Amino acid sequence: MYMEIGRKIYYDKVSGNVVLDTQEQSGMVFPTTVDMDVENYLALSQRNRDSFDVVELKFGAHYQDFVNSRSYRVNPKTKELEFSSPDSSVDETKPPVFIKPLTMQLEEQSKLLEEQAELLAELKANQGTADKLQFDISEEQQKLIAQLKTKNSLLSIQNGANAERTEFLEELIAEIAMLLY
Repeated sequence: MYMEIGRKIYYDKVSGNVVLDTQEQSGMVFPTTVDMDVENYLALSQRNRDSFDVVELKFGAHYQDFVNSRSYRVNPKTKELEFSSPDSSVDETKPPVFIKPLTMQLEEQSKLLEEQAELLAELKANQGTADKLQFDISEEQQKLIAQLKTKNSLLSIQNGANAERTEFLEELIAEIAMLLY
């Protein structure tokens, strides 16, 4: 039976360094257990089982991040993948700086943009309602309204900046992909 199996990344529990990456597999393959991998891979069988752990990924997960990164590791605290930049200006003698996957950063930025757009729409709707109402407002309430208007302006600016950042990251990923191919 044809199957697609995601990669398993075995990593050192203390440092997060990759001990073994089984890579993705497709075709007439079958999934293996950790015990089977320990038996079949020397890199695992030579280690104490308590010294490493594994992250299992779905087939195709983080594909673009693997292609575009110089190296990767698993953050031992969060057990999430981190990738290093393929930036050619980075000094190769220094250890790489690891960051969240760019795909994850883009998803987070998109969610932030959506939330900010919703808040902005809500604030604008409330502002229109508040402008139509005419009644005596205390000095404290006037200060609160001024603060909300300031926050509204700041959210508008931040929303624009996040949109530009997301566009920049998307262009960066596309440029890196073009350089690699």
